[in-house]
Amino acid sequence: MKFRPLLCQYGLVCLLRKMSYPLDSKHYFPGLTIREGECRALGHLASPTKDLLFPLVRLQAWPRSKAGAGGPIDRSLEAFAEAFGPRPFALDLAAARSDLDSDWGKLGTTEITQLHDQTNGHDCWCTLIQDREDITPVTQLDSDPHNLAIQIERYLSWGRGLVIRLRRSRNWDLDKISPLALKDLQNHHVLIVFDCEQIGPKEDLTAVGTLAQNAILAANNILKGGQRTYVLMGSSFPSSFADIHPEYASLPLRERQLFDLLRMSPPLIDASISLEYGDHAAVYAAERPPAFKGAPRVDYPTASGWIYHRSNSGFDTAALRTRQDPQWDDDLLCWGAQRIRTAAGGDMTGLKSQSPWVAVRINIHLHRQAHAGGDWNSSADEEWVD
Repeated sequence: MKFRPLLCQYGLVCLLRKMSYPLDSKHYFPGLTIREGECRALGHLASPTKDLLFPLVRLQAWPRSKAGAGGPIDRSLEAFAEAFGPRPFALDLAAARSDLDSDWGKLGTTEITQLHDQTNGHDCWCTLIQDREDITPVTQLDSDPHNLAIQIERYLSWGRGLVIRLRRSRNWDLDKISPLALKDLQNHHVLIVFDCEQIGPKEDLTAVGTLAQNAILAANNILKGGQRTYVLMGSSFPSSFADIHPEYASLPLRERQLFDLLRMSPPLIDASISLEYGDHAAVYAAERPPAFKGAPRVDYPTASGWIYHRSNSGFDTAALRTRQDPQWDDDLLCWGAQRIRTAAGGDMTGLKSQSPWVAVRINIHLHRQAHAGGDWNSSADEEWVD
């Protein structure tokens, strides 16, 4: 399988990667999947805000054919490049989709399946990204220590560092990374992501935090050498809304609460481990059946939670109620907030279905979290043009 080299729309390659690992300026590590809504939300962020992000991107085949050369994987990478520009990011693999019946969709499923092939240290995956110098690879964990060793050696030879993503649902993959105890990572940069995945509304955060803390300490003891950055991520965005409240709710950002709980943990501090914040960018993180087409809904992220308004009267009514909400911030000028303003004012152009409102929510959330916990600079907003 051959993929075309990715040429950034700006005609630039991030050669900075060869000189340094640019994480010192990053304040937020969002987990994204290359889908239309997420790319649109990212593309409409102000450039100074994008500069604060180091996205952990899951590669998914672009579901619809587009004019021009290249297959579904090429199209996905191009869509992300158009949205994010010549900035460094980490690339991971999403699962192959099984719900696309078109010839293009089947081609995308085949391409993703081939990238998951473990042969010779995930050779197909490594070949895809080895010449794309803006990408830091996410290690594809499997049960074969030999395959893992080949993969890690290849990553380190590129001089870009690597990412290890450990998932709660897989017992943090500690058994799969245990062979790394025999590998000295020397002075290479290693980003270790502890993904709590979906955090339920009734889950005990202290219990989740204890599991995460134990996993962080265990991984820290397994790994040898390396300049390490530790990220905690998860999502508490709900899977349904009508059963919470049919019209309105204000929900806490539980992944931020969990992060605040752990970042000052004495065992982590004693181990000289400093946590960075990540999440799933206001997206439900677990597998679920196709979403039910419910009442029109407008979501409004705040720094510490989400507000939603639902209305059977339509998205315009939900947007107006959102604009009138006591927690509405009239100083917020990012693209998503401006779209709510225009909808509340009666202009519903391009906003008459739920899909564009997903991009609105993600855009506001990315903006909020990129500037959370630091000195918010109004210059990070730019004049909005639809």
